[in-house]
Parts: sequence; C-alpha cells; structure tokens
Amino acid sequence: MLIINKKILFSFLFILTLLINGCGYMLAPKYDQPIYTFKRPYVSVRQTYGEIHIITPVQLVNASPDYFDLQVIKTSDNSPIISGIQYMVGEPIEVYLPQNSLSLEVNGNTLILTPIGRNYSPIVFKFAGIRYGEIVLPHTVINKRPAIVSGLVSKRFDGEPLAHFPVAIIDSLGNKFSEYTNMYGEYEIKMPNEYFYYNNLKIVSGEGSPFHVSQNNIDFKGSFSTVSDILVGPSKQFMEEGNFYIVQNDLTHYRKEPFNGSETQFLLSMNELVAVSRVAGNRLLGQVEVFYETHKSVNITGWVNAKDVIWIGDINLYLSGYGDEIQ
Repeated sequence: MLIINKKILFSFLFILTLLINGCGYMLAPKYDQPIYTFKRPYVSVRQTYGEIHIITPVQLVNASPDYFDLQVIKTSDNSPIISGIQYMVGEPIEVYLPQNSLSLEVNGNTLILTPIGRNYSPIVFKFAGIRYGEIVLPHTVINKRPAIVSGLVSKRFDGEPLAHFPVAIIDSLGNKFSEYTNMYGEYEIKMPNEYFYYNNLKIVSGEGSPFHVSQNNIDFKGSFSTVSDILVGPSKQFMEEGNFYIVQNDLTHYRKEPFNGSETQFLLSMNELVAVSRVAGNRLLGQVEVFYETHKSVNITGWVNAKDVIWIGDINLYLSGYGDEIQ
C-alpha cells in the first residue's frame, strides 16, 4: 500500500489550486467600464400626436343663410366622425380632428355642409383622409337666384329718363340696397334670394336729389324678379299752375286755414312743390299735387308758413338742371 505523506499531499493540492485559479483569471472577460448590477437605467419616452385640420372655403353670392351645420362621416358605413358643428355666417368654416381619425381610402370620408335657411341644399365633399396635417377642400360658391327689382326712372311731365338717379329698396328692419340709374334712366337692384318672400319691402327714390322722395310697395307676384317704373316730379297739368315754392324740411305742416292752431291736413316732405296763388302776411295759400295711382293725382289746397318754403323761380330750369347737379 502506498502511503502518502500528509505534508506532500497538502503541498500538491495547494499548487494545483494556484494553477486552476491562475488559468481562470487569465480567461475572464475584461470591460472598460464597470457594470453596476444594483442600479436600473431610467428610460424616457415622448409621444407626440398630430391633428387633422380641415378647411372649407365658402363664398356667398345673393345668399343669406341663418347659419351652417357641418358633419364628417365615413363614406363606407355612414358612421359619424364628427357632427352637430355650427358656424355663423362670416365665420371661417374649419374643423380639427384627432390624428388617424379619417379613412385613408379614396373618397373614404364625406363632409356635409348644410346652409340653414329657406331653399338651400347641402354641399357634399368626398375626400381621402390623411394621418395628420391640413386638408383644404375646394372653394365653394353658394349662389341662389337673386330677387331682382328693375325699372325705368323718368320725369312725369315729359317722360325724359333721369340718369344717375338714386333708387333704394328698404325692408322693415331698415336694411337698404341702393343703386343709381344708368345713362338711360334704367336701374336694377339685386337682393338675396330670401327677399322674394318678404312682403314689407318699399322702393324709395329721390333721396339726396332735388326731387321729392317717393315710396312704393314692392310685389314680386310669385316671380323672383319684378319691374317697378318710377315717375318723378310734377305732372304737366300741375306745372301750369306756376309760381312754385319748394318745401325746405320734412314734417312741414300743411293747414286748412292760415291762422295759428288751424287743423293740419297732412305733413309735407322736403322738396315737395307748392304752387302758391296768394300771400297773406307770413302765410302762403297754394296747392300740392298728391298721387294716389301712378298717373292719377289730385290737387289739395292749403296754407303753409312762408319760412318753411323757398321760391324756386322757373320750374323748367329746376327740373332740367338735375342731371348736371348729380354728376
């Protein structure tokens, strides 16, 4: 039996251990920077979301809706993406949607813009969506057939047309549409379609001119256009009265008798003509011509205060000089 000395065995094991450890150290990986296993790195993630901006340019021509209603739907199943959005007239029509809310297919989305009011049809746009960014839909003109009033303005006493003569249409709220006659005495006033349905329109002629301002009602008679010829100034028969004075201010009293407190028959308007036949102090007796139809009139006698009127001399010169004054 081989007997091994304990001292020799211990030495052998020690040397073997050194050899093993030394080789292991030589084969171990080396790192430039130390690794700390006891810490966890923090990771920051930033997510950015875009928007879809849809712009719908609209121009109104002879149209006056109350407001606009907008909705966007998916064309394939008519499911709403957004609806119930309202815009006032004059407000930019644009809408913002979340990113990726539209279909990317051709004509995959439908925008419906409805003008709210009488006789308007919805405006429909079909378009392909984008993930985010801006979509500008085609420019749209909303054009309804206008309500048109046209006619000829001429002098009552000789039928001569009046060029550059002021004519206006006024509604009950005071909204006014004004125009001047052309060189042939013709005028044409275009108004929004809705005015065809109004029954409280008046045509006013002569504002700012030397002639008496007249008013007449407008009746479209079931059509979107109507003709209203206007006669201006006195009739030929009234011109024969002579000695004319012109009223200086509106609401001038035209009385039955010359004394103070006498009954006022009616109030005269500025630029009305009075054919004076007698003077009594500061009171003038005369006649005014009142028209109850286009070509029918009656002369009414009354008294007017001298301070309220001005003598105009030759009425023919007064009437013929209008064209030169207005230009």
